[in-house]
Amino acid sequence: MASPLKELSELNQVATWTEAVFVVLPSADSVQMSTLQKEVSTAAATITSRGTRMGTFLLSRDSQDFEGLAGSSGRLPSWPCTKDAGQLPFQATTSPRTAC
Repeated sequence: MASPLKELSELNQVATWTEAVFVVLPSADSVQMSTLQKEVSTAAATITSRGTRMGTFLLSRDSQDFEGLAGSSGRLPSWPCTKDAGQLPFQATTSPRTAC
């Protein structure tokens, strides 16, 4: 994963080559974070193998968007986002299944 995003709008500059992304919400627990990174990497590889250009990005805990996502995601450790018909900006999906 690249440097943590300071805000979600950065996706519109750093993820221009993708059709979908996982935004990972960081955990203070290093074991949980390691497990999450492996799971997201595996999911991204599966999605990529099906022909979707997939990116994975880490959201900074200091981001103004962090609390909103952490609260609205029902504690999901990652947030899938897709482009509408391949166009910017990214839109958060309502559930992880919609990104796959």
